[in-house]
Amino acid sequence: GVFRDVDVDGSGTISLAELESCLDNPDLQAAFNALGLDVSDAKTLFRLLDADGSDELDVEEFVVGCVGLKGSAKALDMEALMK
Repeated sequence: GVFRDVDVDGSGTISLAELESCLDNPDLQAAFNALGLDVSDAKTLFRLLDADGSDELDVEEFVVGCVGLKGSAKALDMEALMK
């Protein structure tokens, strides 16, 4: 799945560096686009998904966050403005 593909080091969490490194992968870009997520701003996306502020995303944060942000770039813009 997408989480395992982004979790490059297999730690069970995703760091900002891992997320940024994977955004050049066309298959992962397509997966995020299919979810309706604009991943052009990895730092903002990561901050919005990192619910507990740990600087790492576990699978629950990643899935719940992606589902919650599912939609257009406008959803990301609105979430960014609200935080």
